[in-house]
Amino acid sequence: MNRRPLRIVQVAPSDVGGGAEKVAVGLLREYRNRGHEAVLVVGRKWTAEDAVVQISSSSAWTSSLERCGRALERHLGPWGRPVRKAVGWVAMPSRMRIFFFGTGEGDFPEGSRIPEAAGFPPDVLHFHNLHGSDDAYGEYLNPRVLPHLSRYFPVFLTLHDSWLFTGLCMNPASCANWETGCAKCQDAAAPAGRRTAQAPRNWSVKRDLLAASRLFVASPSRWMMERALRSILAPAIAGARVIPNGVDLSVFCPGGRDNERSRLGLPLEALVVLCVACAMRRNLAKDLALAVDSCRIAAETLRSPVLLLVVGDSGRTIRRGLLTVRFCGSVSDSRIIARFYRAADVYLHPARVDTFPTTVIEAMACGRPVAATAVGGIPEQIVDGVTGVLAPAGDAGAMADALVRLLCDSAFRGALGKAAARAAAERFDVRRQASAYLQWYQEVLTSRETARGVTGGDGAPHRH
Repeated sequence: MNRRPLRIVQVAPSDVGGGAEKVAVGLLREYRNRGHEAVLVVGRKWTAEDAVVQISSSSAWTSSLERCGRALERHLGPWGRPVRKAVGWVAMPSRMRIFFFGTGEGDFPEGSRIPEAAGFPPDVLHFHNLHGSDDAYGEYLNPRVLPHLSRYFPVFLTLHDSWLFTGLCMNPASCANWETGCAKCQDAAAPAGRRTAQAPRNWSVKRDLLAASRLFVASPSRWMMERALRSILAPAIAGARVIPNGVDLSVFCPGGRDNERSRLGLPLEALVVLCVACAMRRNLAKDLALAVDSCRIAAETLRSPVLLLVVGDSGRTIRRGLLTVRFCGSVSDSRIIARFYRAADVYLHPARVDTFPTTVIEAMACGRPVAATAVGGIPEQIVDGVTGVLAPAGDAGAMADALVRLLCDSAFRGALGKAAARAAAERFDVRRQASAYLQWYQEVLTSRETARGVTGGDGAPHRH
């Protein structure tokens, strides 16, 4: 029997950004390629993609100020982001309270309008992060919508980080207080200052909201799912599955190193190490100092110049002996990012904590071995000594040893790169990821239809 196309509404902070946004956009395109009616509803839209819809602001005044803020951000260079944030505070003063104090009482009514914003009655709602990408507390959606929406729609939620069940942190690295109330937060990956004082209150607010919700929870890694099952999210879970993220293998695929270096204007004979991360300098989950120190030590050990490229952040070039660190700015075009991977000798992922970094599988798909810290879900992506090399978090000496092994032995590096590409093709194809979600959607919808038949319900979604 042929099944009708599904009406799928995904929700994400933006259509450009980090791993969560990449995953949402990748799934959107794959769903539409298969004939499903799919849209991505976002807090901020940056691209011209027709299937991406920005949630309307609550007033014309707010909307006008937000457009003004985005325009200023584009034209003011390094001052753009703080100016845009200040304008946003004027547009919606509750955002100032959220930024400075971390309180969970955000005034973001747009969430309740997600089904209407999509333009069609959805079969499923699928959330990718309920918080914005700029702050630990979001700028586009209030978690208070979860009990309401999950009452009328099947609500799927992919855990790209731990934010939903912590008081403040996106991904605690060394603290387990999120299991018991988030008191006395001292985690290295947590924001500092007065905002942490609100963490226990935020945790309590989330606990109560989740207790009134019914969610189908996915995680790309077993590590994150195990966290979720120990957290305040557990009572809300109606179903849970580990579904690894995937990438577009027609874009992220092996290719010639020298050709890509010529395109990017990079020296052909240099030893090139690549890092890719949003806002690497201020990203609490990433360790730029570890990347710089380990590359410096590797260059000294090899007695050869090393070029460290940082994609996703801007800054002045850094020189440390034989090491040069070049910041390449933000790059949103996936085809250009793929060129950087293919131009590099090694991809370096210096995380303090990470769920299942998309950049790691992008690099693997491009046939590049990965040197990464053995934290979070990363060991589920990389087979140590086969598709990459793992090192303890914060240990520059151990990471330098990993880099030396890869940079000094081209045969070893090439073997790991080929194995990485094979592993990515077998495990991390976005088509495989989409199939897993579509099958789950259909199972849940079939179960709901069966339940309605037993109870005599008409199955019509409630209007609100």
